[in-house]
Amino acid sequence: MMRKICALLVITVCIAVGCRKELPAPGPSNATKTTQEDLGPQYAARVTCFIGEIGSRSNCSTIIAQSSQKVANFEVTQKLSCGHPDRVSDIEWNFIGHKDNRDLYNFKRTFPIDTNEYTTALNLISFDGNQAIIFQDEYQVIVIDDPDGK
Repeated sequence: MMRKICALLVITVCIAVGCRKELPAPGPSNATKTTQEDLGPQYAARVTCFIGEIGSRSNCSTIIAQSSQKVANFEVTQKLSCGHPDRVSDIEWNFIGHKDNRDLYNFKRTFPIDTNEYTTALNLISFDGNQAIIFQDEYQVIVIDDPDGK
């Protein structure tokens, strides 16, 4: 009975959170060394949605999750909603790996979410710790940067 409850819990979590990576089967053939590609983000990062122009004091932001240790197969998927009525964005992103010593993220912006006439835009960002614009229009500028301003 307890095994069935545990199995149901694992399935429920997978459905709710998403199980995108399969665990390798145990055995010596899978005893490979962890590479940088398998590790989580190497740069501390923040996503900020500025209302109007970049640097506006009217903004929303969140820190991108990082592992306090180098953890193999670390996954980051987060979301931020921000904006004024009829101009609210849903911004979602997930960490997908590394390339050329940069963290790679897939970003998706749905705007304006509080109307029937929304659009969705996608952007792949290669983050090296310096500020990068993810999306920009007349209503918002969405950036990724170092939370400490380095």
